[in-house]
Amino acid sequence: MKMLERRHAILDILQKEGSADINELAERLGVSSMTIRRDLKELAGGGSISILQGVAMLNDGVLCEYNMLVKHDIAVEEKRSIARRCLDFIQDGDSIFLDAGTTAKEFATLVRRSNKSITVLTHSLLAANELTGSRHASMIMCPGEYRDMSIAFMGPLADDFIRKFQIDTLFLTTEGVDLEGGVSVVDIADGHTKRVLMEQAKRVILMADSLKFGKSFFYKVAPIDEIDVIVTDANLNEDLYHAFQSVCKEIVLA
Repeated sequence: MKMLERRHAILDILQKEGSADINELAERLGVSSMTIRRDLKELAGGGSISILQGVAMLNDGVLCEYNMLVKHDIAVEEKRSIARRCLDFIQDGDSIFLDAGTTAKEFATLVRRSNKSITVLTHSLLAANELTGSRHASMIMCPGEYRDMSIAFMGPLADDFIRKFQIDTLFLTTEGVDLEGGVSVVDIADGHTKRVLMEQAKRVILMADSLKFGKSFFYKVAPIDEIDVIVTDANLNEDLYHAFQSVCKEIVLA
């Protein structure tokens, strides 16, 4: 089992069980206690978990955020389905903005492979890397203060730069989507940059896998009714789907 797969497995166990003994985790995953301790130290450093007297516990507060490298291995096929569906929302001549996130990275891969002649703005290093070498899409990279957890540039420099442009479609990402809490994230700078992006975009499409629904975090970016289209995967709970369908402008299952 690779490092990221192992850390994803640890988070999966903790999400289901709430806590687990370090030695028990090592035995279940077939690695040494030393390896598990290194994994837990990294996860704890990112704020995902806490460790107390040999027991790992999942943090469940509004400030809990997984590292982007951990997110990369979560709901991969669902994110790819969302990305494929989002291609239908762009056409030749469009200007689009790709927000930071692993779903946006999957979308950037498809944009590079497509024959759509568009201009892509982004502040995400993941998206920029995937767009490199595109024969049809031109790319503009935003400046700003680098945030390691997002692998993207944000903050006042990014916000001022973004305000110079009019964006046809913003492909927005998020940490949580909740009927009352709206679209929310952990980090204030990330949330503020998302807010500026929404103000500059003619249309806002939220890309959010079903695991993000029913969750609310520290910084509220926008209420649900300010989102033009929500694109999620077919695993979304049916009751949740109908609840969101009644309040949002459009919700699409990919």
